[in-house]
Amino acid sequence: MKKSILYTMITVVLVALLGACMSFCYSGDGLNGEDLTFYQYHIGNGYSGQSTDYSIYEKDGVVTASIKECNFLMMREDTIPCKEHVVSNVPREKLTEVGKLLVDAKIQKWERDYYDPDVFDGDNWSMSVRFGDKSYDSHGYMKWPKDAPFYEINSIIGKLCMSKEE
Repeated sequence: MKKSILYTMITVVLVALLGACMSFCYSGDGLNGEDLTFYQYHIGNGYSGQSTDYSIYEKDGVVTASIKECNFLMMREDTIPCKEHVVSNVPREKLTEVGKLLVDAKIQKWERDYYDPDVFDGDNWSMSVRFGDKSYDSHGYMKWPKDAPFYEINSIIGKLCMSKEE
């Protein structure tokens, strides 16, 4: 009899803990880092003419990462204003790692536009991602979402692209 009461109490506590975790741990939107298929981030500065595009995506089962760096103020007729670094056959885990960073940052709750009206000369940015059939786009001018993981994600892409050039 005492064992059945003990088992019942343990079961009740476990169910309560599971329920608490479900309410606090589940974001409710169904986003999963493993479902990320496309990430692109652009940052540019009109004054300096510099811009950089970071991307990682999966197409036909192949994951590709790329960085495109441009400086349009340095462009002349005999120069190419952009350098592109592209790496294919990236391990799928890297795309999942990027997806988890975006899910943890709750991109589904980000605003579509971020703008700092007090700044007249600075950086503009845009981001586009796809998780299966769900797409999220956001952009801004000298204002970013709180705790946006762009630095971490772009660092992952940078390490992938630069390590293949050595």
